[in-house]
Amino acid sequence: SLPVAMNGVIGTKGDIDFFKITAKKDQTFDFNVYARRLRSPLDPVLHIFDAAGKVLGGNDDNQGPDSYQRFTFPADGEYTIRIYDHLHDGGPEFVYRIESTPVAPSVTLGIPQITQNSQERQTIVVPRGNRYATLIRATRADFGGELKLSIDNLPQGVTMHADVIKGDVVPVIFEAAADAPTAGALVDVIGTPTDANAPVRASFSQTIDLVYRNNDPPYYTATVSKLAVAVAEDEAPFKLSVVQPKAPIVQGGSMQLKVLAERKAGFTGPINLAMLLNPPGIGSGGATIAENASEATITLSASGDAAAARSKICVTGNADVNGATWVASPFAELDVAAPFVGAKIEMTAAEQGKTAPVLVNLEQKTPFDGKANVKLVGLPPNATAPEMEITSADKSIVFDVTADAKTPVGQHNALLCIVTIVKDGEPIVHNIGQGGVLRVDAPAPVKAVAAATPAPTTAPAETEKPLSRLDKLRLEAKKAMKQ
Repeated sequence: SLPVAMNGVIGTKGDIDFFKITAKKDQTFDFNVYARRLRSPLDPVLHIFDAAGKVLGGNDDNQGPDSYQRFTFPADGEYTIRIYDHLHDGGPEFVYRIESTPVAPSVTLGIPQITQNSQERQTIVVPRGNRYATLIRATRADFGGELKLSIDNLPQGVTMHADVIKGDVVPVIFEAAADAPTAGALVDVIGTPTDANAPVRASFSQTIDLVYRNNDPPYYTATVSKLAVAVAEDEAPFKLSVVQPKAPIVQGGSMQLKVLAERKAGFTGPINLAMLLNPPGIGSGGATIAENASEATITLSASGDAAAARSKICVTGNADVNGATWVASPFAELDVAAPFVGAKIEMTAAEQGKTAPVLVNLEQKTPFDGKANVKLVGLPPNATAPEMEITSADKSIVFDVTADAKTPVGQHNALLCIVTIVKDGEPIVHNIGQGGVLRVDAPAPVKAVAAATPAPTTAPAETEKPLSRLDKLRLEAKKAMKQ
């Protein structure tokens, strides 16, 4: 009866082993085959049969060459486990072990691999009086709840800062006091569910690649259960900080995140910057604080479906100081918000060498103070449009787009508006109205001039209402579309 471990040898070529087991209805078990992981030459294939000999499940090569199958038994009764070699090979060294274990929630914690075939940044080295940051990954099985991270027995003078683990990874900052002694320790990394009733406790498990084989899986690895943390003997010659944004980044928009460097006397080298972890839906580029400079900006961009939430962010920096020296900024917070305004660019036709009105209908979502700058971008080559301004009361805006004689004829569908709203002294950049279309036509052929029509001798019965500028622009656009 389950759970049970089954051991055996595929002793000869073509050998097949069977095990009879009994199980209860709705029991769910994981069946793990250990062969190659035990240095056995066996390439196992696993199947589960019912009492009538019908195959109910099976697997080959789920765990590398080894097999794994999760199976829920449909009824009480007897079942059969079958195992053989994929190539029907065998011999006295073709040993294996099949372990059946009940499904239970589990979480293991570790540092994601930074560089393939490398142990780079798999340990924590904190410069005295500075900070070092890493990611901790939670590898989950049958558990999706939040975890509170704790690290015991840190070296004297070292503190850890981290938010709860809500997803798969969490940024963690280690900070060493200015008077922290040079020291190192192997520490326990623990994840405790915020739900006291959750039956799981996460612990650290890091697989270290020891012998590499180019792009193939490593030849030899070791697994450690503690994290190495040390206070460096030498101080880093620079510190980093993030200027806390006062305004949010909006969905579909962008932001320039300012990063400051505090240099020690004599250090003038460049500092390479990167976000430690981007919040969901946020993208970022790299940046460099130039030699002798004290600041730089990292460009952040938000997708249209980025989660509207507040997240902790951290920037890492490295410089060549007798080798790569890494430090980190303290945490800052980034707000992602819905856009203040939306837009739809109406399709417009323009003739080479002429000006045509492009109508943009606005959807005001969140009121803002003052005026916002609006640029129409994505125009075809040699076409231009002046910048405009709007307020939160405007429902539309019209750009006078001038097409040069060399502007390519055809349909151009890359128009969008960049709207910059200033809030609390900081710009909030919106990229809206994507996919606007401008059709550029060649000049119409010159037609013969018809004889002049005599002016009417009588006035019209009723005076027509004069057209507004917006109505005139719309009428011109319709006429251009019909040509």
